[in-house]
Amino acid sequence: MTEGTQSHPEGFQPWGVYKLPEAIDCMIRLIEWLYQDLNQPEPMLYQHYSPIERNAEIVSRYLAGESSADLAREFGISDRRVRYLVKRLSKSM
Repeated sequence: MTEGTQSHPEGFQPWGVYKLPEAIDCMIRLIEWLYQDLNQPEPMLYQHYSPIERNAEIVSRYLAGESSADLAREFGISDRRVRYLVKRLSKSM
């Protein structure tokens, strides 16, 4: 240690002494803590739909009056994607 500098006796350990799973676990806990107050609903998983069926469902519900934001939230896609699907597929329906 050079003269004039002080360090805590335990100090910081270099990254090499931490195991990767411990670091990942810490990052996951931090992210969960940061986003705990958002209370966003989990998107519905339409695994029983093929992409073609899902897209047709989205377009038909949009044309029936549901908002693109509500459909995006429910299907777990972006609002922009919903509007793209509607624009592209509503011509063929």
